[in-house]
Amino acid sequence: MGEDNNIPVLCSDIDTINNGVFLATGADQFEIGQDTGRLVEKIIIKHEDINDIPVVFPKKIMTRVNIKMAAKLGISIDDNLLKQENVEVMG
Repeated sequence: MGEDNNIPVLCSDIDTINNGVFLATGADQFEIGQDTGRLVEKIIIKHEDINDIPVVFPKKIMTRVNIKMAAKLGISIDDNLLKQENVEVMG
């Protein structure tokens, strides 16, 4: 939709980057699944009180940039952004 209308699409799910998304910033869904599994283990298997379990936040927030989509949309991206540790270049 964004490409058809020459509008960059930004998303909070980094796994959507190959679906026409120009830029996505968010947590790795696989990592969230692993964290969820550890929480389930504490609650179901170890019978820990849910009130005693701290909130879990993603350890790493990533940004993925679809270079091909940027080119199609005529967007130039500063090389310094692309070199940052938490940025992955796709496409």
